[in-house]
Amino acid sequence: MVANVIKEPLRASYLKNKVYLKDTVLLIIYDFFTFLIQVLFSKIIFFNVLKIEGWEFEDILFLLATSQIIEILYYTFFFGGFASINDWVIEGKFGYFLLLPNYRKLYMFLHKVDVKKCFGLIFPFFILCKFGPFGSILDIVVYLFLLSIGLFTRFSFGYFIASLVLIFTKVEAIQSVEMELFAYSNFPYVIYQGIWKWVFLFVVPVGVIANAPVSFFKVHTYKIFAIAFLAGVTFYMLATMVFKVFLKRYQSAGG
Repeated sequence: MVANVIKEPLRASYLKNKVYLKDTVLLIIYDFFTFLIQVLFSKIIFFNVLKIEGWEFEDILFLLATSQIIEILYYTFFFGGFASINDWVIEGKFGYFLLLPNYRKLYMFLHKVDVKKCFGLIFPFFILCKFGPFGSILDIVVYLFLLSIGLFTRFSFGYFIASLVLIFTKVEAIQSVEMELFAYSNFPYVIYQGIWKWVFLFVVPVGVIANAPVSFFKVHTYKIFAIAFLAGVTFYMLATMVFKVFLKRYQSAGG
């Protein structure tokens, strides 16, 4: 049953994008130039310096590719559903999902899967193949595991923001700020100093999403990975608690 809940949104998105093939091609071109600009911007920075707090240009490319993979997967599978929850509450359609007998949350999360965004993974994968520090199959397995932790943390924070709709009714502005903040997840965590280190590592975990797998391979430390995992678990628990507590006070626009 869970497999069907996952399969059907993927199938529907595939069929839709198959019809609008030109849009998919344009997205691939857009993703290519966006990624290229980010690489060039990083290269410009390293014209004048060889390292930034011990991070070389190849390390930044590894971080950039990892950040892109996490963001693309997040926007492919989850963000569409999170963004739609706001509209469902305002339009009074949220009650329809609450009447589902099983897997209602999973269906809400995957309601607007957009598989064409996955084409954007081509360019980060190319960077990983060229600059990734993988010496064995085990390294790749470890990287994929750490990558999944980063994605889980990204998902948990997005889930927490989306769950606030039951309190504030409209959260588009907060989600817009969220999108802007996590666009900077491709910066090394060492740039954050003082109070900002606590903010962007613990409060808004921008500095650990992609840094968790990269820092492990760079300095072989579990510190950033541990922070990322704990942040993911914390925000998931907070989101679940907010969802359960304030769902009891929810009233549909239909009455």
